[in-house]
Amino acid sequence: MSETVKVEAEITVELSSELNKLVKLGIYRNKDEVIMDDIQQVLERIRHLTQEEKAVIEDVKWGLYGD
Repeated sequence: MSETVKVEAEITVELSSELNKLVKLGIYRNKDEVIMDDIQQVLERIRHLTQEEKAVIEDVKWGLYGD
């Protein structure tokens, strides 16, 4: 297993409850594993954005923050 670091995050009670359900169902060993899996999925989606999706993101950033 890769080396890990501890990060802190605040989540809603409802979200925490949903994470607990996934663990209880045996889908994940613990909440840390759920969160790590979800982060990996988000990063994978971002890596495979189309050029059009990247352009939209840049337009939104420009609209929010300017140059």
